[in-house]
Amino acid sequence: ACGGSKNAPEHTKLIPKDAAIVARLDVKQLTGKTISLDKLASKENLKEMGASENEAEKASQNIKKFLDSGIDFLNKVYVFSNDVEMQKDGMIGVAFAIDNEEKLTKFIKDDATWKDLKDAKKPEFKEEGKIKFAIFEKNAVMAWQGK
Repeated sequence: ACGGSKNAPEHTKLIPKDAAIVARLDVKQLTGKTISLDKLASKENLKEMGASENEAEKASQNIKKFLDSGIDFLNKVYVFSNDVEMQKDGMIGVAFAIDNEEKLTKFIKDDATWKDLKDAKKPEFKEEGKIKFAIFEKNAVMAWQGK
């Protein structure tokens, strides 16, 4: 997915050398051909997809919070694994760019982020030097430093 390109985004360095499979998602290009992220998250669009007035309002607000979380959704995202067959002990990772580290940290730490989510609980937050960690249930960890 990276091809060793000199123009590859900085976060491609986070992909382990032993990754068995890597996929690149270019969200900017995908949404440019279909619908913008703002329109996708709009209350009107969610209602058109079958949500009730209340569901659409709540979902739209939550999606917009996520889109404003500090993650750079217009950059390339890399999904990788050390196991092509996705067995029980396989690892899956996602590398993405951050456009605002302070916003992301606030988003992760904020109780309001996790309040309305049924399947996700607020992660434990830790810092080790300049690296920040959000430790979720089910062996999931998110780590970031700068962009």
